[in-house]
Amino acid sequence: MTRARNLRYALIAALSGIVFASTQRARADDPRLGVDLFQSGRQLMNDGDYEKACPMLRDSQKADPQPGTQLNLALCYEKMGKTASAWSTYADLTQTGGPLQQQAAKAALQRIGPKLSRLKIELCAEPNFDPAKLVVSRNGEEVGASALGRPSPVDAGDYLIEARVPGFEKWSRTVKVLAEGDLRSVEVCTLEHEPAPLASAALPPAGMAVLPATTTPVPAGSETTLASASASASAPAPRRDMTLVYVTGGVGIAAAVVGTVFGIIAANQKADATEQCMGNNCPPAGWKRLDSAKTSADISTVSFVVAGVAAGASLYFALKPSAAEAHPKPAKVARPRVGLTVVPTGLTVSCGGAF
Repeated sequence: MTRARNLRYALIAALSGIVFASTQRARADDPRLGVDLFQSGRQLMNDGDYEKACPMLRDSQKADPQPGTQLNLALCYEKMGKTASAWSTYADLTQTGGPLQQQAAKAALQRIGPKLSRLKIELCAEPNFDPAKLVVSRNGEEVGASALGRPSPVDAGDYLIEARVPGFEKWSRTVKVLAEGDLRSVEVCTLEHEPAPLASAALPPAGMAVLPATTTPVPAGSETTLASASASASAPAPRRDMTLVYVTGGVGIAAAVVGTVFGIIAANQKADATEQCMGNNCPPAGWKRLDSAKTSADISTVSFVVAGVAAGASLYFALKPSAAEAHPKPAKVARPRVGLTVVPTGLTVSCGGAF
């Protein structure tokens, strides 16, 4: 009975494995899906929509690998301006395609070879890190050590170059590679060290634990004294009284406004008097205008003098230290204390406060 049950379980497991393997193979090799994607991609290529055609042809090649599909994908990349992607696809086709595809791929390689743009990532002669620990990535994909220092074919576009070394901060640069034979170079040389971690406070050994029953009592008031000293050190500075600054500043502004107004009035009155007085002949009205202009000018002058004095006083009171700042209270200092502790290995003496 037991043997029959085990055989049944083994048969079920074997059949399940066969079904699973068949399903995986169908997902990786689906001719009907490949043909449908290929036809849609070719139609988009004929319409000139290479942005949509290339992904469809790439998915068609994954679903049903065919040399003809790969040749069309390489041609789509070339039409799209991705010369590096086209070049690598043509290069693969020279090994996997049939005679016709290989011939077309070799001709394409000679055609687009001079148009390839390249990007070189290299190390300087004396970097400040161990090159063996360096990890370089390009747009998130790791670049092998053998590829460093070599101009690699790339499509035109922006590339994020990142370098990582243990103990150093991550280094990154963005490089823009142009089309039609552009060559760009990036050098990794000096990395910033990571900030050192804060040292943790050293803990006493397990054998040095303090025995409360035999510890010399701390003098009364020591804790209060230390707390007062800490509060005094961290207490914010008292706010300054700015009343006199505001008052003198307001007086200065008001005086400046009055001086400006009477200056304008004096100028207008003098202009009117000049029009009425021609040479030595000046009617009484003209003399009256001249007197009024002189009075207004005097008021304007006095107002500006007051404004200047008020501005100086405001500046003086703003810069003058307050009584609390001129004579600060001395900070309270904790009284010294000494403690005696009994431990398994002997006696320990501890002290605190200021001496």
